Amino acid sequence: MDIIRKLTFVKVGTVIIYAAFLISSASANTYVAADANIMVTASCSDSDCDYTGDCPESVGDTVTITWSDDTLRDSGVAFPNGNTGTSVLWKAPGGAGDVVITATCNDTGTTKYNDSSQSDQVTVTVVKVDKLQYNDPTSGWTDVTGTLYVHKGGSIEFKAIKSPADASWPSGKPVWGGTSGASGTGETKNVTFNTISSNSTDYKTVTAECGNTVTANVIVCEVEMTDIQFDHDDPASGHNDALNIYDVTAPEWVNGSKNEPAVYIKNTSNIDIKARFSISPAVGPTTKILATTGSSVLGNVNEVSGISFSSGSSGYVRFTAGGSAASTVDESTVQWQWKVKAFGNCSVAEININTSGPHTIYTIYDNPVCSASDFVKDNLDGAVAKAIGESTESGIASTANDNVGDNVYQYGGGCICSDGFQKNFDAAMGSYPSSGDKGMCCCRAEGLDCVLNVLGIGPYTHDYVNERPEPNPKYIYVDHCNICGKDVFRNYWDGFWNNWEGVVKVGGTGSMCYVPANGSISIDEGTYSAIDSAISSDCGYYWQWGRNFGDTCPHLGAP
Repeated sequence: MDIIRKLTFVKVGTVIIYAAFLISSASANTYVAADANIMVTASCSDSDCDYTGDCPESVGDTVTITWSDDTLRDSGVAFPNGNTGTSVLWKAPGGAGDVVITATCNDTGTTKYNDSSQSDQVTVTVVKVDKLQYNDPTSGWTDVTGTLYVHKGGSIEFKAIKSPADASWPSGKPVWGGTSGASGTGETKNVTFNTISSNSTDYKTVTAECGNTVTANVIVCEVEMTDIQFDHDDPASGHNDALNIYDVTAPEWVNGSKNEPAVYIKNTSNIDIKARFSISPAVGPTTKILATTGSSVLGNVNEVSGISFSSGSSGYVRFTAGGSAASTVDESTVQWQWKVKAFGNCSVAEININTSGPHTIYTIYDNPVCSASDFVKDNLDGAVAKAIGESTESGIASTANDNVGDNVYQYGGGCICSDGFQKNFDAAMGSYPSSGDKGMCCCRAEGLDCVLNVLGIGPYTHDYVNERPEPNPKYIYVDHCNICGKDVFRNYWDGFWNNWEGVVKVGGTGSMCYVPANGSISIDEGTYSAIDSAISSDCGYYWQWGRNFGDTCPHLGAP
């Protein structure tokens, strides 16, 4: 009797042996890939005995092995090179499932005793990729049924689902590939996408192969922040946008080409900005967008969901800052790192896109009280610098009073108080007129008031401190000395004769006055009477007729 002693399965082109066993002990399945080319090998032993007792027969025996399997194929044959021989090439079918391979040992010799055939079988499971799934951050493993979307730099985790489901993957399968750059083997594969699709059909593919190949088509997008509006006049109900700066137009920030400041009243919260984004290619899913920063002014930008794109643009989207404006007069910068969140089919929750800024954010005390045309960025920058860090009206006025320009040009300088806002503001910044009238102490007080007006304080009232009662409409005492024979004026000496000290006053009689050009006067703020007393003690009042200190009358007493 002839029996199959051994079957082995060797994959063509490799040295991997899938199975080698005695047929009589083969109970476990062997797993092969669909359409795989496998070399199958069997051996027979002849145990026939002739009538003389010669075992095996020594004359006339011919033993052959023939092969078959039980699977019909749509195309091709099971044994492309023929089904006879100890080793033949077997081609696995394209469909998944169990295949029974049979090897038959045929004794076709001339001896008539005990000639017989013997066959044995092995079951091989053909495994293929049934479908691909991706790991959705919310829903878990989800079938790939159409085009997937991912942001540049994002990743998707894929899983190959096999058929039959209860089979094991053949060794080294599935194999990952595709134009995305995926590679390697294993049931799951995390793929990062770094190349943007050039158009809506430029798929970056991910493939899984186990004889057959299943493909996932992925569009790789890139979202960019393009521009921001701070002063947009369209805040949500109960929210706020930036104040209007006369020489700044929205959008204040444009990626790569424009970066203008914004300004808010101190402690302003519920601040809305408007931002616009582009997407490339001009397709993509709805997404969430937010921004983070290390700045305490304005702070992070709260997440907005459901942002969609049309013709490559999101249009303007309203966002709310998580923080508020500064609590003091302030100049700060904020740089936002913009992020997309839950973009398309990304496994990564948040992906950084581009940054915006650094945005210069000014904070002032209240709505400006200068004219709109004087509320320009240079004036804003200068005014904020004079009172930075102060939060109260008195603190702002006092600090600005200490910091504004205080040079006076008494003789030949001339008054510029009525020459307009900008000339007096510039003088407060220390930029005095280069010719003509340059300003006196009252002009420096006017300049201080201009600074405060930009910061949202005032306008304050001008007053002129001397020995005359408050308020003083630029009057001085005048007399005539019969002894000196001269008309004399009641002035005080501070390097030159002064009719009065120009101040700006917060309110009515008895209110706080600020004295930018106080010279030798020991105080630069106080009530009218306090400043008058300081002038008397620090400088002294005199009856005077000329420009020199000696041009005084000693005969007349105090008025």
